Amino acid sequence: MARETTEHISRLPLATGRDSNGATRVARPIGGDASRDGETLMHETHTTDEFQALVNSALPTLVRQAATSENGRLYRSVMALVERPLLQQALELSGGNQLKAARLLGINRNTLRKRLRLLGLLQSPGPNGKTVRDNGTAA
Repeated sequence: MARETTEHISRLPLATGRDSNGATRVARPIGGDASRDGETLMHETHTTDEFQALVNSALPTLVRQAATSENGRLYRSVMALVERPLLQQALELSGGNQLKAARLLGINRNTLRKRLRLLGLLQSPGPNGKTVRDNGTAA
């Protein structure tokens, strides 16, 4: 199981800065798949650049809107908007396994559970310590 997670993580691109043309450089973690062709790497670089452009275009408007409505909670509200889909994606990639998702994200499983709970993605434990489903039965 740990090897599968490590292999999965080694295939994920890591943004490492920008080259002299302003394009994002992407590197692989040590032990990554060195046999990947240049076309795949270029696609990943393009995807990273698209994401950065999207963030740069959307963030100013989002910050202005949140600044007027969040009353001192700007950081928390913007981070929640980014964190929620990130955690959902990590859980999806890990098949719902929270330990695998936490390892993928590089955080402790308890931290992941806390963030999921705070973002409303995980129900709080009931009085006996067990998670309670909407229908009242123990999970």
